[in-house]
Amino acid sequence: MSQLHQNARIVLETVHLAEELRRMHRVITEREFPAALRDDFHAQCEEIERVTGGDEYRRTRRRARSLNVLSLALALPVLLAAVGFIGYDRFVPDADLFGMLFRNMMVFWAVTAIAILLILGVLVCAIAHRTTNRRLLGRIYPALLERAGLA
Repeated sequence: MSQLHQNARIVLETVHLAEELRRMHRVITEREFPAALRDDFHAQCEEIERVTGGDEYRRTRRRARSLNVLSLALALPVLLAAVGFIGYDRFVPDADLFGMLFRNMMVFWAVTAIAILLILGVLVCAIAHRTTNRRLLGRIYPALLERAGLA
């Protein structure tokens, strides 16, 4: 998928959530639903859930945020190591860090295995995050509106 396609998808999803928020505000106001109006889509959904009872939306949203933070925590060491290797090799005179890694194959394979595991962890977190968000917006959000009588 091209970067332009991904950016367009993100913009469309953002516009869709903004439209949904405007629609929710209109329906809440028209039906005099006892929920405070919020400026954020997810905060508004959590407010509706607070009024109607239940916690599935809030728990699922928290799980999505946790997966996002976990993917950052897994990606950061790989990024810092890459920047450190490149910076050390470039700015320290007569440093041959990459050559040293290739000469000591055990260290090379250990570093490579750790990097691969961390990158795979990031990919698993990304897939889980996407699946959680799809479930949140595709199943839990419509059920929340139905339960609140706002659908």
